Amino acid sequence: MRALRCEDTGSLEGPALRQIPDPVAGPGQVAVGDRVHGMAFVGAFAELAAVNEAQLRKPPDDLPDEYACLARVAYRTVYDALVTTAGLRPGEDLVIPSASGAVGSGAVAIGEALGARVIGCASSPAKLEFCRKTGADEAVSYSEPRFKETLKELAGGGADVVLDMVGGEYSEPALCATGYGGILELLPEGPRPWR
Repeated sequence: MRALRCEDTGSLEGPALRQIPDPVAGPGQVAVGDRVHGMAFVGAFAELAAVNEAQLRKPPDDLPDEYACLARVAYRTVYDALVTTAGLRPGEDLVIPSASGAVGSGAVAIGEALGARVIGCASSPAKLEFCRKTGADEAVSYSEPRFKETLKELAGGGADVVLDMVGGEYSEPALCATGYGGILELLPEGPRPWR
């Protein structure tokens, strides 16, 4: 099988595509042919992998592979950000810029499951409709002339938590619509709470 191997950590040329022997599943690892999604701590950049059963889940039959592969990554990231870092509680207002993306739609689902009032933000009518279908209580377009003011009004004066995964021109108004003490930026270096 082919696998991407890191042979030199000092440069971008370090990873190399190589032919290596197929892995053999050991005790507690899955067998070939199971449709699963999950995470592998090592050996994931390969055509085949032997993975511990505890690290995998069976996706719903109607969920396409390209979405199933995102479940553990996006949802785990969001759960840690909203629960572990922000301490999101039932009844709080959660604003999610980029709510129609992989991590954003995961945030909508988890926010709803936690009992928050979710306000999703997106850039087009189709993306706003997707936010509503995934469970957002409200959906606001970035092109809304009073974007910041609308968010504040919907959140009763200011959101309890804003989960910002992108930054940039659309995030600043959302962050300005945050209530006292409630902010969470999900930055590349990790979540930064401001509670």
